Amino acid sequence: MSPLGGGKAGLRSQLFGILSTVAHADSVRIPSNTSIARKQFTSLSPSSRYATSLRSSYDEPDSEIPPPEPTVNRSLRDPESSSRRKGLARRRKSEETGRHEQNEQPQHRRIDIPQRKQTPTSRVNEQSKPTHSVAPPISAPLRYLKGYNLSQPKRRQLRGKIESECAGIQSYGDHAVHPSEYLVREMSLYPLTHIHPSWKKNLKTLYDHKRRNVPVSETWRLLSTEDSEVVRRWIKSILSSPRTEPPPSARWRRLCRTEAARRWPIMILWLLLHSPAQALRFLEVTTTRFSPSFPMVADCFIFLERFHVAEFQDSPKLKSRYTRVLEHCLRPEVLPYLSRDSQTGFRLYLKYCEHHNLVKCFNYVLKNQKFLSLETLFYFTDLFTKNGDISAALTSLRLLIMRFESQKPVGYQKISDRCCNLLKLDRYTRQDDGTISFDILPRILQMGVQPDLSIFNIVVSNALRADDLDTALQIVQLMENQGVTPDSYTHLSILHHAVRLRDHEKVDHVLSKIAKVDSLSTQPHLVSKTLHAMLLFPHNSSPGQTGSMESFHKMLDVYKKSHQIQPLVDLGLVPRSQNDELLSASKSPPSSQALNIMITAHLRTRPHADKIWRYFTRFQGLVASGHPMITPLISTDYVFNSFLMALRFEPQTIYKCFKILNYMLQPLPEVAVQTMKAHHSGPVPLRPAQPSQRTWTILLNTLISHNQMQAAESLYKTMKERGVEINDVAWNILIRGYACNQMVEAAANALKEMERQSWSPDGHTVKALGFIENQELLRTLLDRLDASEPELEKSKLVTKQ
Repeated sequence: MSPLGGGKAGLRSQLFGILSTVAHADSVRIPSNTSIARKQFTSLSPSSRYATSLRSSYDEPDSEIPPPEPTVNRSLRDPESSSRRKGLARRRKSEETGRHEQNEQPQHRRIDIPQRKQTPTSRVNEQSKPTHSVAPPISAPLRYLKGYNLSQPKRRQLRGKIESECAGIQSYGDHAVHPSEYLVREMSLYPLTHIHPSWKKNLKTLYDHKRRNVPVSETWRLLSTEDSEVVRRWIKSILSSPRTEPPPSARWRRLCRTEAARRWPIMILWLLLHSPAQALRFLEVTTTRFSPSFPMVADCFIFLERFHVAEFQDSPKLKSRYTRVLEHCLRPEVLPYLSRDSQTGFRLYLKYCEHHNLVKCFNYVLKNQKFLSLETLFYFTDLFTKNGDISAALTSLRLLIMRFESQKPVGYQKISDRCCNLLKLDRYTRQDDGTISFDILPRILQMGVQPDLSIFNIVVSNALRADDLDTALQIVQLMENQGVTPDSYTHLSILHHAVRLRDHEKVDHVLSKIAKVDSLSTQPHLVSKTLHAMLLFPHNSSPGQTGSMESFHKMLDVYKKSHQIQPLVDLGLVPRSQNDELLSASKSPPSSQALNIMITAHLRTRPHADKIWRYFTRFQGLVASGHPMITPLISTDYVFNSFLMALRFEPQTIYKCFKILNYMLQPLPEVAVQTMKAHHSGPVPLRPAQPSQRTWTILLNTLISHNQMQAAESLYKTMKERGVEINDVAWNILIRGYACNQMVEAAANALKEMERQSWSPDGHTVKALGFIENQELLRTLLDRLDASEPELEKSKLVTKQ
């Protein structure tokens, strides 16, 4: 009789009873005490009596007639069988000796004790009790069943492999993780190799053929020798069956380890090729007890993420299922303790984690001392920083610095970059005594991080973000005291904010520092910003035109340190000089920003109108000929607006202003288009930059300044027809024109229209209305317009209906 009951039904009922009560393999608890862990490590192999009894019961046929014993060559039996026979012989001899001694003892009086009546259940148990071994308890670990226990040589081999991997990881000097990793490996399909021997090769072939769109049938012939129909039947036996049968996970566990290890790679590769959605279900079903190793499962999800994630994102249901299965199969509880190959898959799990689960995962991994690679710790730090969790980000950063201290010269730049990202969240407060206290910076410095140029620049940017130029300059001074030289980014940031805040003193301070360092004064982007600051804050020792010319020559000296002077000579802005040409031959070509600023600075010297027009005519000729440095200037309206501003002072030049406007609306010559294509990687416009809101406002101001109200009203209508937004500056200019010409009703109507378009009157509006002599009439007209406002809105609503 079978130890687990009579016949196939009895075997299955007992076996599934054991399977249903066994705890999940992932929930195996590892004692925290090191001594207990070492005791587990030395006694991980199952008892031989459990293995013998269950193995014989599983191999028993369906009928109750025992099968004939196969003929075994005694010379080929292993040592364990020999020792077992000797033990049985000794036990049999001791039993015979005991019976012999009992027979020699005197006969005692026999006492009849009434026995309890046995129930049918007890008789069944008595009949099914084996005589040659002891049946396992109902709570026996599942790894003792169906050949999942390893032989003694394999156990020693697995222990040696784990110890060598621990020795290869410097951060895992504690051997307490050995038993935990042993349990993980022993419960997998590939305990010794950790992955299938052909897995990497087949996966590489799969990736290569997927990228090259090789037919599926050809790919399958290279991946497996199994027939596709056979594999289809295997998959159907697991995933497709009536509801009356056990669930797919239970059907998968019916296979012995050898057969499951052979079939799993073939089945999953077939599903990845033919049905990614079914592959997702197969991974969920088989990633339970005695599943394939974590790296193999992670490789499957990486493949799905690389080639099929768009299919799962099409519907919310598929997206939710994909995320759920991924989080189940790659959860930190099944992450190996020592595997380096598992880190990419684990980072994929972190990618889909919500923040609270991310924090739980991080704490769980640290508590259980699971191996985390440098890239995974960096990824934890990046995610915590992105979510704004400063405490968790600092913890992961501290772990990075402590665990990989030996690799500090190699990974210090990456650590510095993470510190910079974290410092962007830093906040500081200024005390009453003038001292500055930071929140994150001191804690990073306590970890042993030496502040470099990048970290100082982030701290400077934090101060500038709060418009605190004094603090920014103090940090720059601290940099210099610690031997860190500020670079162009440092000075450029401070200069930009000083110009924006119109702080003339700070601008002069930064410009003087830049001028003292030759390496800074020749950098093109810093030169452009310096020229812009000098244009906005000119140092004029003389008033009027002389002072503007003096500022231009100072800017010209800064320009010549870095850029070629030839474009300015071609435009006629500076005279030709052989000495300057020789000096600028080795300089870099000027940027469009630098040229625009220099043209604007020269036009502000108020040259004669005829000379300005000659400059523009020469500019047109250079564009038509395809000048490599002048032609790109037409891509913006900056240079056109500068010419319009220079021509606005005399009424005789108004028609020339409209000629510039007409030039902006005409198509470019073919040579200019080809030149633009050579200097721009993107699409090239076939026309110059179209007139902007500023361009139209300059023309409107020019007409009104010369009392051309009829032309100004015509231009205003043209702006409305072209869809140009009339901003508050344009409204103030128009109101000023009406007020200066005592057109009170037109001024009142313009003011009401300005308010209807959500532009609030400001000081310039009040100043413009002050030019009206009859203020009483203005008030009367405004009151009348205010009173008619509700009736006008009601009529508009009726018209819409």
